[in-house]
Amino acid sequence: MIRRNQILVILVLLIVFSASFAWGENFRDKGTVYGFKVGLISPGSIDVEDFSDDGDMSYSLGGFVDYALAEKIYGGISLDLHNMSFYDESKIMYDISGTLKAKIFSETSNLTFRPGIAIGYGGIPGF
Repeated sequence: MIRRNQILVILVLLIVFSASFAWGENFRDKGTVYGFKVGLISPGSIDVEDFSDDGDMSYSLGGFVDYALAEKIYGGISLDLHNMSFYDESKIMYDISGTLKAKIFSETSNLTFRPGIAIGYGGIPGF
């Protein structure tokens, strides 16, 4: 029988595989870039003061909008939702952040990197 964790791993692998075939027309020339993120939160333990528990594998979803500020600099915002599973309970954690990204590429390749830094605020409603 397939467990929830295995379904999440299969889902993410299918999304990554299908996204590898996606084509962006003149991506480097775009002034505004929209996107979404899907991820997995690996199991692990958390220790805060007197609280200690092991978390289950869960998912993370998010979206972003980036605007070109200069030829190779983007600024933007992102919103992410993370499913946090502890004590046999699941809560949705949110975070919103402002980002600053650089566009790094070679003229001889289609490969483009956009590393960045983000400052944001997050929380879990009800805590």
